[in-house]
Formats: sequence, C-alpha cells, structure tokens
Amino acid sequence: MARLTELALRRLIKGGETTTVEFKKGSPWPVDMAERLCGMANAQGGVIIIGVEDSERKIVGVPDARIALTKDVILRAVRQIIKPALVLDPPEPEVYEIDGKQLIVATVPPNNGFVYQSGSAF
Repeated sequence: MARLTELALRRLIKGGETTTVEFKKGSPWPVDMAERLCGMANAQGGVIIIGVEDSERKIVGVPDARIALTKDVILRAVRQIIKPALVLDPPEPEVYEIDGKQLIVATVPPNNGFVYQSGSAF
C-alpha cells in the first residue's frame, strides 16, 4: 500500500472508527494489539492509528520516548503472537506527523486466505 497522504489520514480520523479503522490513544499490551490486528486480518483488513483519542477523534500523538516501544508492540504482535505471522502492508508501522504530533499507523492487508489466530481468538 502506498504511504497515506496527510489529507487521507485526516479523513480516516474524521470518519471515526469503523470495521476497518481503529484508534488507540496509546499502545495496548501486545496480546490486546494482536487480537485487534488478527480480527482485521481475518476480515477485510484495515488500519490501526495510535495517538488518537477514539471518543472525540482528537489527535493526542505518541510521545517521542514511546515511538520505538509502540512500534515494537505492533511488531511483536504480528511476528510472535499471531499465527501464522501477519505481514503488514508496509511491513513496518509508519510514523506520521499531524499538527506537530506523531501518530503510528499499522496497515493490515485484506485476508489472503489464511485464518489468523491470536491465542484462542480468531
């Protein structure tokens, strides 16, 4: 998938959460992240945007000190917890900057025939 433009990212945020778009204020535990990514992977794919408060669609950003940790949580979820391993598109979470705040975006491709599992959840 091509890198999102700032306008496209703003539209996703303005549109709110859907079955293909999920917001997180901060990074959840790797197991929780895996369940969300797994659900999207078993359906039509989607994006998880970290650094957005879901109830108000407010961009709060991810602090510099948490960028690497947040990306690591996502990568641990897709490479170690989800079976078979899920390959994001692009393979690494991307960092975007909007209004001086950093967001991390993980793009899950549509299901390619695999059934992904995270623990006991499909």
